[in-house]
Amino acid sequence: MKYFFESIWFPWILYPSLYLNWEYVDEKTARFTVSDSLIPLEFMVKFNESGLIEEMIYECNLVFCDEHHSCTKFIALYGMYCDVQGLYIPQVIKFLKMMSVKKTCTST
Repeated sequence: MKYFFESIWFPWILYPSLYLNWEYVDEKTARFTVSDSLIPLEFMVKFNESGLIEEMIYECNLVFCDEHHSCTKFIALYGMYCDVQGLYIPQVIKFLKMMSVKKTCTST
């Protein structure tokens, strides 16, 4: 998961491929799924008005549940983008980890 949260510094990692697929959700949100392992990872991505990623969210699947079947949501917030040789790269990233006791985990 951390690899994909940090991929914002290497944007070509997020290009669509055989194992990484993007899906439109709405005007400011998209979802990408990574399916190169036994456990597919799904991330929700929110964009700002300039089309730059401002938030990336990963919510656990069955594998990352604890013994109480509560899930953990991981969120990365991105800001202060700078143009680095034609690529807009955020200079600030804030990582959040949120426990969700009420939600029952489901497999993806």
